[in-house]
Amino acid sequence: MNDLIFTTEGSNKGIKAAEIVSAIVSLVVGFFSGCMFFVMREMTKSGGVFILLVIAIVAMIFGFIELGRTTSHSRTYVRVYSDRLEGVGIQGSSVASFNVTYSQVNSISSEKDFLHIYTNVGSYKIITKSNLANEIVNYYNTSIRSN
Repeated sequence: MNDLIFTTEGSNKGIKAAEIVSAIVSLVVGFFSGCMFFVMREMTKSGGVFILLVIAIVAMIFGFIELGRTTSHSRTYVRVYSDRLEGVGIQGSSVASFNVTYSQVNSISSEKDFLHIYTNVGSYKIITKSNLANEIVNYYNTSIRSN
């Protein structure tokens, strides 16, 4: 049996948009802090403006990290079939694909907008809507695990 029961594909668009906005805001703050550092350094000739340089560097680094996370997070999904799970999930700091039968699954849990799948071969974190994650956990606990 290969009946598709649930899929999370396309369910993380809101989270992706929020991460993109966060990254853009960080990059803009970093850019303007860097500009203000150079302007204030020339105007005041004091060492106190170096905090602007620190803010600029930290904000730019955070912005680029957030853009990288957005790229990997937007690729995560899970397809729930009657006999197995397949998809792409976050494993540590990278993404990895998986295709596991229910006998390989130790547990499935949800936390806010994340679905956590723990298997014999690794754990995977999938970004999805919380109600969909809860439905998948409920399906696993009532239809698969109880049998």
